[in-house]
Amino acid sequence: DSVPRPVARVGVGGLALMVTLFVLKSFISTAFFVL
Repeated sequence: DSVPRPVARVGVGGLALMVTLFVLKSFISTAFFVL
């Protein structure tokens, strides 16, 4: 456990945020393509 806990939480949060934005972007692109 060399990584401090707050840093790990921020890293996980940032990763989740990137994945969410990527999925949202793909969903919006698909929606615009279908419409």
